[in-house]
Amino acid sequence: MESRARALGAEALVLTGSTARGARSAVSDLDYHVIGARPSIEGIPAEIDLYCDDPPELLAKLERGDDFAHWTLRHGCVLFDSGVLREASAEAAERDLWPDPERKLRQARQTLDFAERLLASGDRAAALEQVRGALSVTARWWLLAHDVFPLARAELPAQLTGVDQPTLGRALEATIHERPDAEDLGAFLATARSLCA
Repeated sequence: MESRARALGAEALVLTGSTARGARSAVSDLDYHVIGARPSIEGIPAEIDLYCDDPPELLAKLERGDDFAHWTLRHGCVLFDSGVLREASAEAAERDLWPDPERKLRQARQTLDFAERLLASGDRAAALEQVRGALSVTARWWLLAHDVFPLARAELPAQLTGVDQPTLGRALEATIHERPDAEDLGAFLATARSLCA
């Protein structure tokens, strides 16, 4: 990925997510944040999520409270940087920028809606993935709203316990390490929905 990003003149490349935190699970993929043009991922054998911004958009996302942009600066593994990340980090620190919990709450409600529809469709495998995602977004919102910066998905359950939300933590952990049935998935969604009401 690094050679592909450099070939397109990218200003920075960051490995993000659970791999950067050393907290990979069986459901983890590789997450990269490119500051520059989007390189092709064709022919790369690993499952990759690729996020791309130009430098002004990175700063705009930080200002809007985008938690992924903040995550890149706080916990990402920088593979190379022309200086744009250092400048963005300095700006975020100087202005005391923090991810917007209300933005994350809106995302949580939307992902819960979709997960509920998918679960109702009877496709349990797809529903499990979507419920895991919805619980993750809900967890990130809860943590941000309680002044805790969310870490990688596998680390969220322990963080939730630390802010008096162990039930959501156990639900998320079950979707990562177990194969809950449809009834359990419905109960997990109900728990998250009650928090987001």
